[in-house]
Amino acid sequence: MADPSALSIFVSGMTGLVGALVGAVATTIQQRKTDERKLKHERQRESDRLQHKAEVLRAILRSELRNLIGTFRGEKNFVSDRRNEYTWVPTIGYFKEMSKNISSLGILSHSEAERVMDAYYTYCEHVWYILKNSS
Repeated sequence: MADPSALSIFVSGMTGLVGALVGAVATTIQQRKTDERKLKHERQRESDRLQHKAEVLRAILRSELRNLIGTFRGEKNFVSDRRNEYTWVPTIGYFKEMSKNISSLGILSHSEAERVMDAYYTYCEHVWYILKNSS
């Protein structure tokens, strides 16, 4: 027959071992849930940051384009209303923000990036034509 004190030591040891294993498993499960929540929060924060950056970039680009359009309209009206034979057309100074943020155009939608690039290349073509024919 086994010694009762040895049996109680064995039972208490096994109970402690099972308790430690259950605690380790519970801690692992809780840590995984915590990591998942942290990752979800970080992804949401990054998504919000990119959305904000895209909104700011849109505002900057719209402002540059509105300014350019206003300048060209003003010069067109100046020439047509007063029948002047000259005009001043800006050839530099526009699209500075677009140039600085060219690497960020990828955060815009496809159609937005396409429209910005179309406007930029159209402007460059017109400026090239003006400069070529001004001399």
